[in-house]
Amino acid sequence: MDRMRKEQDNPNIHGGEVNVRRIPTFVLYADEIDAMQADWLHVETIQARSRLHDYRIKPHRHEHLFQILYMREGEAQLYAGEDVLVLAAPAVVTMPPVEVHGYDFSADVEGVVVTILEREVGAMLESAPALRDLFRAPRPVALVDWPEQTERLAASLDALMAASTQPGPARNLLLKAHLSLALAAISETVTPRPDETRAAGRSDLLVRRFRGLVEDHFRDHWPIGAYATRLGITQTHLNRLCREVLGLSALQVVNRRLVIEARRLLAFTSLEVKEIAGEIGFDDAAYFTRFFRRETGRTPLTSRAEMVGAAVEGGMAETRAGRG
Repeated sequence: MDRMRKEQDNPNIHGGEVNVRRIPTFVLYADEIDAMQADWLHVETIQARSRLHDYRIKPHRHEHLFQILYMREGEAQLYAGEDVLVLAAPAVVTMPPVEVHGYDFSADVEGVVVTILEREVGAMLESAPALRDLFRAPRPVALVDWPEQTERLAASLDALMAASTQPGPARNLLLKAHLSLALAAISETVTPRPDETRAAGRSDLLVRRFRGLVEDHFRDHWPIGAYATRLGITQTHLNRLCREVLGLSALQVVNRRLVIEARRLLAFTSLEVKEIAGEIGFDDAAYFTRFFRRETGRTPLTSRAEMVGAAVEGGMAETRAGRG
């Protein structure tokens, strides 16, 4: 990484340490799910988002999202945890969920940002555990010494962006194929750091195990105590770990996962609210509606209408742009 150097210039970083209390956590059912229209993958250019914020994306974190940022032109200052690095194109950054990160881009930046649901990445890498472990930490890579991999990565991401705008029965298959090729190309440029060959910190490890259990059992509505028992710790300890690592209580983690699934079903199926409630373990549709409204500020039907409306408006905008 010869073209990276440490810098210190960010209001959320003091004395080399990130001020975690000031770091916002963006979750899928709020900001991100609207942008992704409840889909499992979203692709956009770096310019599309960064120019709206004067090319500065303040330090933040995503709860259930994995990101790939590929920069083909320009420069960026990356804030990753306590590290601040300067990247010059070509470069790629992979960012797992929960990790604090932010960017200051040059105005001439060009590239692509891919945002993927964490569970989809995990499923894709199930047969490649070494790669799955590789992408569990933030990975900034200068690509100047990797021309072949850079060419394959750029081609895969261009194809991914094109496929993301094309509806059809093979869409998901194409998206996963292009994403797999992109991840494979990135993996060839990365070598695990020596300190990562050691066991992860106990707190992070326990929280990762908890989130894995949530993914497997959120529909079963386990009480938090049951998760704690499975992890071999107390409920109080589990809540403390979640607040330290995620900035959320254990119950909030479970509830947000329920909302994510509910919104996915609202957006992509014609199931009635009662049926959706049953799909995610609610016996009483009225109670589910109250739960959903408490968590999101909207009723399930209002949320469905808004997501459908956003999708229709997006399609009309693309049509108008095509005519222009």
